[in-house]
Amino acid sequence: MLTAVLIAALTTTPGDRWPAFRGDGTSLSAATKLPTEWNDTTNIAWSVSIPGYGQSSPVVWGDRVFVTSADGEEKDRLLVSCFTMATGEKLWTKEFSGTQKVKVSDYVSRGAPTPVVDAERVYAFFESGDLVALSHA
Repeated sequence: MLTAVLIAALTTTPGDRWPAFRGDGTSLSAATKLPTEWNDTTNIAWSVSIPGYGQSSPVVWGDRVFVTSADGEEKDRLLVSCFTMATGEKLWTKEFSGTQKVKVSDYVSRGAPTPVVDAERVYAFFESGDLVALSHA
């Protein structure tokens, strides 16, 4: 199943950074004049499909946007994807096998948690207990 990631005219904290869920931990952004309304065709910079199920927030460092997703009935495929901020062009998707199977149920979401990013790497800690650290390249 494919899930769309939508980026609305995004201006982030200083240096084009939104490194984690809710930014730098304050849930505040210096961005101004952000749209208050959007739909499939209005105020959307770009949209892409990602493999598996994704419900993580995108994180941003410079000109890169990172998201996570998971796939399989037991979330056995763990994915981290990187896109360009300007156009949404996919730069890469890295896939890992989960070391612990997590059966999807009413109490376990299909999605993957939000990653965090710094100047060198993006980090993703999945429900299976797997932690991955990847360079931006």
